[in-house]
Amino acid sequence: MTSALDGLSVVSVVPDGTAVRQGEVIIELDATDIEDGILTVKEDMVSAEMALSEARIALERAKADVEGQIAELAAAQEVAQAQFDLEQSRPLPGALAVARARVARAEASFRYAEDRLASMREMFEEGAVSGKDVRAAELEYAAAVLERSQAQKVLEDTSAGARAEDLETARAHLTEARVSHEQAAQSRDARIRQAESQQKAAQSALDALRQKLSQLEDDLQNTRITAPRDGVVFSPSGGKVEIGRAVWRGFVVAELADTDALVFQGRVREADSRLVALDQPARVQFLARPDLAATGVVSKVGEALAEAEDEPDVQYLEVEIKLDAVPPNMRPYMTGDASIEVAHADGLIVPRACLRDGKVVIWTGGTRETRSVDVLAADSSTAVIRGGLAEGEWILLNPEE
Repeated sequence: MTSALDGLSVVSVVPDGTAVRQGEVIIELDATDIEDGILTVKEDMVSAEMALSEARIALERAKADVEGQIAELAAAQEVAQAQFDLEQSRPLPGALAVARARVARAEASFRYAEDRLASMREMFEEGAVSGKDVRAAELEYAAAVLERSQAQKVLEDTSAGARAEDLETARAHLTEARVSHEQAAQSRDARIRQAESQQKAAQSALDALRQKLSQLEDDLQNTRITAPRDGVVFSPSGGKVEIGRAVWRGFVVAELADTDALVFQGRVREADSRLVALDQPARVQFLARPDLAATGVVSKVGEALAEAEDEPDVQYLEVEIKLDAVPPNMRPYMTGDASIEVAHADGLIVPRACLRDGKVVIWTGGTRETRSVDVLAADSSTAVIRGGLAEGEWILLNPEE
């Protein structure tokens, strides 16, 4: 198991040899700086969210202001055009009656529009009509005002005739209105693009903070190094990780032994290698803990002999023994000795010193008797006799004496 973070100190670690379940915390790193960073980013996110909200409102306001300004300038241009058309027209002397009739109609329309607008405003305050209805009444009233003004002007011109200076003034007003309208239309897109750019920048800043928060939360989770499976914890080959030690990304902080598949790795001398085979029962005794022992079976036999580093010119066969169960408090990399049962037969175990060239000396009735025996196996200290001896017989330990 390795650290996913750089430069953090160990604040807790489970002891070697501890059996853990999958998901249990094995090592915990100091998360103070990460937790402080999370609080700071969350505070910055609140400010960023407010800035984004303000940018959105500013964009909508800019759109509304620009469209409203353009609408006002368009209306002003229409009024200027109408005024110019009015000044440009030269009424006939006989049109006085027509002009007066137009004034009368315009006056009547104006009074009607005025009364209707007042009524609509009262109804709007009472909730009987919508703002849209009120705006329609206002437009109708504005049109009536304009029509009355135009009708009166026509009547005056019909009576007095148009003047050249009035025509030039109307032309100048029309030109000014057209220029203002065109300039507003050209600047509309630029103002909206600027507001959209500010909103995009605010959104990008918020997204960056969200990504940073996500990374910090992942880092916080990585300060708790958990067991990926059930097993026994032990220190890595580089040494035990102590509390207060700083670790770095990729640093091995602990190892986990799979207690369901522990094996004892050993070696057998060349002379005995032919006797070893798969599935033979074995027993392992641990040197550091003589009270610990484990049983198992031979699970792997090497295919070639290898020379031992500590015993030149002596060759061994690599053997693995799969343990049936893990003794309490056993730790990986413990050393020990293993005995493998290569065969089983009934026999009598005697001291090796009793055996001379396949013969033993029997003590019977005060006399010695040399007898050949069937030797099953022998080592430096004992021998196993399969035949040639009977229960109760005495054999001499040192037959030559």
